[in-house]
Amino acid sequence: MKKTYIIMSFTVLIFLSFISVSNTDVSKKAQKVTILKDKTSDGVPIEVEIFTMKYTKDMPYNYGSSWGADEYVPPKRIITDLNIKYGGKEVFVPLSVYSDLTSSRKYSIQTIKNGFYLIIVGGDAGVSYKAEIIAGVRNVKKRTVRHGEFPDESWEETVYSIVPDDGR
Repeated sequence: MKKTYIIMSFTVLIFLSFISVSNTDVSKKAQKVTILKDKTSDGVPIEVEIFTMKYTKDMPYNYGSSWGADEYVPPKRIITDLNIKYGGKEVFVPLSVYSDLTSSRKYSIQTIKNGFYLIIVGGDAGVSYKAEIIAGVRNVKKRTVRHGEFPDESWEETVYSIVPDDGR
């Protein structure tokens, strides 16, 4: 019984080590980082880091329902992470803000009072899109994505409501 337990434990340990190494390799594979910096009219610094990587068929993502791709046009790259700092402090960015934006090719910042727009343009021709993400001091407030060729017919909008921690 003890030998079986030790062999099983050793097998599980080897398996977990393989998964860990495998995930590390995937996370470092073809990562590209785009950094945008700007300042508000009040001089508050804004910094955005957009992480992308090349899409491969062995990834577990269903790109058919993503912006910038469809079942006939696979994405070139996927956004894997989005970090925002406003005034030097981290802004909370939900995964849903960027997880379905693929083949991004152009990024810009447009400042507004108490925040800014992060504009991401991606896709090509029939799968093109423009995403406008409004971020503020603490969190992303809103995301609107519109089809590049038919912006009034094909679009979605998400409003984020984050309750601040008041210490209760």
